[in-house]
Amino acid sequence: MDLPPLWDNFIIAVKTAITVLELFENVNRAVQSSRNSVSSMISVMQMTADTLNNLRTDSTFQVIYDETVALCQDLDLPLPTVPRQRRPPKCYTGPSATHVWATTDDYFRSQFFQFVDTVVSQLKVRYEQPGLHRYARWSRCGSTSNRRQSCRTLWRTIPIRGDKAPISNLADAVGGTVGFS
Repeated sequence: MDLPPLWDNFIIAVKTAITVLELFENVNRAVQSSRNSVSSMISVMQMTADTLNNLRTDSTFQVIYDETVALCQDLDLPLPTVPRQRRPPKCYTGPSATHVWATTDDYFRSQFFQFVDTVVSQLKVRYEQPGLHRYARWSRCGSTSNRRQSCRTLWRTIPIRGDKAPISNLADAVGGTVGFS
């Protein structure tokens, strides 16, 4: 069967993507739900990042690679191959030898780890924003009496409209009276 040159590596790319991206189903549900609090969304994102970090093992990759090889053999598709290795000019490398992957297993293992690391770092960029954590603190300020003092303290520490001066009291922040008496 004549297939395009990159088809042999497409199968392992899809298997890797499915393994990693299927973990985001719960994150998507939590973020898009109108019933979840911001704190629960942050918690789901943290658990997903931890699960992704647990995927970053040789055994997890080996399972993906073995499934890919078995699928390729069952469907009579070409096995994954290492892409052509280009050598940089000698003026950049000097007398040292360029790195060449010994096996396809080694090459795709490094690609898998790089993919997982990128996904984890981008997920952390999303949930480690200071504004998101500030909003989570606000969402925890409920109407119960034991939280009123902490909410007052929170109001005093957050600046208005980016000004450096903190809010002196809740009534000044909203421009009127507030039921925190």
